[in-house]
Amino acid sequence: MTVILLILKIIGIVLLSLLGIALFLLALALLVPIRYRIYGEHGEEVQIGGSLHWLLHLVKVSVSFQKKEWDYGIFLCGFRLPLPGKNPQKPDAKEPDEAGSDEKGLREADTGETDLQKTDSGEGRRQKANTGEAGPQGADTGETDLREADSGSETSGEKASLVTRIRQAVGNALNRVKELSQKIAEIKSLLTDETNQKSMSFVFAELKYLLRHSRFRRIRTDLVLSLGDPAATGMGLGALSLFPVIYQKEIKIYPDFEAEKAYVEGYYEVKGHIRLVHAVISLFRLWKKREFRKTVKQILKS
Repeated sequence: MTVILLILKIIGIVLLSLLGIALFLLALALLVPIRYRIYGEHGEEVQIGGSLHWLLHLVKVSVSFQKKEWDYGIFLCGFRLPLPGKNPQKPDAKEPDEAGSDEKGLREADTGETDLQKTDSGEGRRQKANTGEAGPQGADTGETDLREADSGSETSGEKASLVTRIRQAVGNALNRVKELSQKIAEIKSLLTDETNQKSMSFVFAELKYLLRHSRFRRIRTDLVLSLGDPAATGMGLGALSLFPVIYQKEIKIYPDFEAEKAYVEGYYEVKGHIRLVHAVISLFRLWKKREFRKTVKQILKS
């Protein structure tokens, strides 16, 4: 009896530990924020980039544009994961011995064909000499007639295939236009319904909630601005100073009154974070609304 109780105790401890680990991982996924960063630099060269990282850079996704080339990658624990379609491997080059053997084989095949052509030409001349066939002029005229007939049939076939292709393209375009008009009509009917309008208002409210929780936490810029004219530059800088975000954040804009061309140069950086728990709360509140569930069912049926 004590052995059975001991086994049940061990099983219970294992199950509780697995449940605790699962709850801990779920809490990490929901509560630990996913931090994002967007940066750029405009000058002689344009550099733009962005990154997402989670749990002290345990998982990171980065995208950058530099020297007129895009670069992207997914990192796990600091190691870059191989992605399909990136840095394709070149086919292995053949060894010199294999390449030499292939070239020899091709040369032998070519010489064999030449020998066959020689033997065929010799046999043909003998047969013509024995049977007394027509001279080269008659053969040339026959071949010319055959070529003209073949060219006429090819041109007629190309014209027919071109006409059929044009008809198919026009038919496909008309079918797509009809499908698009039907989809637009369905969307209009869905939007004009009172129940769907209520559900859309709920969706907009939840989007506003998500944007408020995922807003920019830090904005830092260091820019030089010129509008090509000193008066226009001063007026533009004065208009920008009317926005509170300009003097509430780390935004530095320096005017250039001497430049004759309009330009913007400098560095900017935006940081923020998103928590998945807010998305889960929004979905739960939306699913509680009967109108939203009805709209989702209509969309899935259509």
